[in-house]
Amino acid sequence: MTMKLTRNGMACLISVAILCNGCSWKDVRSELPDATQEGKGTFGCKVDGRVFVPRSSLTMPGIRFSYDPTWNGGTLSIKAKYWFRDSKDINIATIENVSISLGRVSKPGRYFFNNADSLALADYTIRTQNEKEAIKTIRHCYFDISDTRSGILNITKLDRNKGILAGTFEFTLTRSNPLTNCNSVVKITEGRFDLLSR
Repeated sequence: MTMKLTRNGMACLISVAILCNGCSWKDVRSELPDATQEGKGTFGCKVDGRVFVPRSSLTMPGIRFSYDPTWNGGTLSIKAKYWFRDSKDINIATIENVSISLGRVSKPGRYFFNNADSLALADYTIRTQNEKEAIKTIRHCYFDISDTRSGILNITKLDRNKGILAGTFEFTLTRSNPLTNCNSVVKITEGRFDLLSR
C-alpha cells in the first residue's frame, strides 16, 4: 500500500511539474496591476511601451524587496524579474529585470533618479540564453552605472508598522556605448508597486 501511494504521489508531482513548465514556456504579458496602497505584493511597469510584470521561475522569485530605515537615511531596494522560455525551443530562456535602489527614503514624497546621486539607481537588463548544455548567452542588453539615468520615484505610502511600501515611478536610461542588437535608450513608464515586507 505504501509503495502504491508513493508512486501515485510521484506521478502527481511529475504531472504538476510538466504543467507548470508548460505554462512558463510562453511569453504571456498581462495587464498592469492597479496602483494600490494595501501591501498586495504587486509590481508593474511598461518597458518601451510593453507591459512588464514580475514572473518567477522554479529557482528565481519574481520580486525581491527590502527597506532598511537605519541604512543611509532609509534604503529601498526593489528587484523585479520576468522569466519565460521560447515556446518553439524550450532550451531558450529569456530573463528581463527592472530594479530600483534608493537611499534617504524616510517618508512619502518625490525622489529623483540622476547620475549626480550615487544612491539613486534605476536599472534594466534583458538576457537570452541557451540552457541545453552549458549556459550560453545569446543576447545581453544592460546599462552601466555610469550611463545616463533620469526619472522620478513617488512614494505614496510608507507604513513601517504594517510594513507597506507603495508608489509609482518612471525613468529613462541612455547607454553611452550602444551594444549590438540592443536599444541604446530604454524608457520605463507607468511604474507602480504595492509591497509588503515580512
